[in-house]
Amino acid sequence: MNRIPSLYKRNPYRKHYCTIKPEMWKQICIEFQNKNSINSLYLRTGIPKTTLYTWKKCYTNNNKWAPYNNRKGKCNRIFTKEEEEYLVTYIKNLLQTGNIFTNEDFKEIALAYYYNKQCNDNKPISFSCSNGFINDFKKRHKFSSKKFHFKRRPDLTHEQEIEWIMHLKDLLNTVENQRIVNCDETAYNLYPKGLLTWAIRGEDNVKSFIDGNDKENITVLASITADGKKLPLMFIAKGITVRSENSQINDIGSHWKTHTSNGWMTNDAFITYLINLRLYFSDNNEIHLILDCYAAHRSEPVKEYAQLLNIILHFIPPGMTDEFQPLDRKIFGIVKAYAKRLYRMRIKKTGKISKKDACQDMIQAWENIDEIPIFESWDIYQE
Repeated sequence: MNRIPSLYKRNPYRKHYCTIKPEMWKQICIEFQNKNSINSLYLRTGIPKTTLYTWKKCYTNNNKWAPYNNRKGKCNRIFTKEEEEYLVTYIKNLLQTGNIFTNEDFKEIALAYYYNKQCNDNKPISFSCSNGFINDFKKRHKFSSKKFHFKRRPDLTHEQEIEWIMHLKDLLNTVENQRIVNCDETAYNLYPKGLLTWAIRGEDNVKSFIDGNDKENITVLASITADGKKLPLMFIAKGITVRSENSQINDIGSHWKTHTSNGWMTNDAFITYLINLRLYFSDNNEIHLILDCYAAHRSEPVKEYAQLLNIILHFIPPGMTDEFQPLDRKIFGIVKAYAKRLYRMRIKKTGKISKKDACQDMIQAWENIDEIPIFESWDIYQE
């Protein structure tokens, strides 16, 4: 059985419309004239039988008819490739500046653009910008709809961003990297959010019962150096006495601890950290500390103690910590993911977790970090 070359292709813009080359159509016409069966033609060409039946009926009524001459079913593109590229560039510029862009926004822009084009061409308007058109446009140009989170718009210009990066690059090139430290706090939930469990399909409001407060957390301050080293963690207990500190945090080895009335970072707690940092380096040489603009970091008492301890503070521009803070860029994500695994193991074994347990999990997760991700977290200043 001779197989007709497969020149049949479906049009990418309309699923129901196809294109066929003239040379292939001539061979199909010969098959129609010889009254060969549609089934055998389908097996040799791969063209759907319904399509072949329609073609045969049209060809029988008019032997000059051909699919590529038939205007019915052809895809009349709403926008030319150049016009779509213009829309794509416009949308990308909006997205790069942090604007929200939805299907409704696209519909509004596309209709306005098409309306202006039709008015200039003096043609009737017959375009509704359906959901199908929007989805096809997104697929063609590799857009997708995703959940987003709100982020404070940076107060600094692009030139100021470049200035900060160059400042840190100069620091890394002129100062011993072991004396350049990045520190940051994170709140570790005793009962981590975002864990998944199996459930019966269709069941809503899936619960997991615990013996504690699911909103309870502990503040941890972490530090890394630019040469890939980890410093001890500092845990902040909630309480007004050292006794409350010892009851919540113990058996932490060489790691540091302190307490505040609400369990958050305060001026006094950060001064305690600066003292521990100076003792850790066991000399009086300069330490360069990279940190964010949190109020407890830049109070006057903190600045005075830093100067007294010969610690130079470098504040990351506000609103840019997720890009310029090494700990935020990679390390905290790895540590919390590992701590979640430890949490699952602990909760299966005991059914509950305390702040002491959470501290142990964080320490184990912290010790699991090696030099490679720490180096990689500084790479924005190494490029």
